[in-house]
Amino acid sequence: MYARLDALRSRHGILESRIQGELQRPCPDSLRLTQLKRKKLRLREQIADIETAIFERGTEGAADTGRGAAPS
Repeated sequence: MYARLDALRSRHGILESRIQGELQRPCPDSLRLTQLKRKKLRLREQIADIETAIFERGTEGAADTGRGAAPS
């Protein structure tokens, strides 16, 4: 899951660079910018979903450690 997260973050950064490059052009292509921004948003949503899943999995494990026999 972490490898997927890293790959998505990398692609997100690449898209950000492409967006910035398009904005630096004398006459940016608004359609191209819209497409790039939509792709970037979809990646950000996927990243957030994975981060949430990782966090929930981590907190479930922490909650389980408090269960069991009562202290003596």
